[in-house]
Amino acid sequence: METFMKKVIKMENGCWEWQGNLNKQGYGSFYFEKKSIGAHRASWLIFKGEIPEKLFVCHTCDNPKCVNPEHLFLGNAKMNSDDMRKKNRSFFQKLKEEAHRFATKRGCYKPHPLEVYFEENDIAISKAAKRMKISMSHLHRILRKTHYPSLKLAYKIERYTKGKVSLKEVIQPDEGVL
Repeated sequence: METFMKKVIKMENGCWEWQGNLNKQGYGSFYFEKKSIGAHRASWLIFKGEIPEKLFVCHTCDNPKCVNPEHLFLGNAKMNSDDMRKKNRSFFQKLKEEAHRFATKRGCYKPHPLEVYFEENDIAISKAAKRMKISMSHLHRILRKTHYPSLKLAYKIERYTKGKVSLKEVIQPDEGVL
């Protein structure tokens, strides 16, 4: 615990901010029991005890650097995803922010019809990618319009959406930028 706390700064807002290594998403990492794990997970293990299998250690404060055990809670994948969406931290929120930045530079933004379908039907990108048997990064590139799907995949998407997103919309999503 002493080694762990040496890498923590207690903030006025109650967060304990991790000062050690951070990953690309801003979460801390800590070497715990001969294994590198998320610093927030290490905090839970140190201060609260075991983490049951298939559960996530989630933040109430939405600060990925925070390791204050009072700001952490256990949740399953659905709870973590729902919490993320409720707090506008989902992929779609990030995509909208990215699109907004792009639109500010180049004109107006029109979302990919598949993005609209996922959002209207509350479908997680990970679940859609898995059901269509493609990687999430491949689907992200399609939604960002940096990659166009093969005809075979376009048919698969049309079937997945039960025709609500047509083959033409998948292949030519109006290019997004005017």
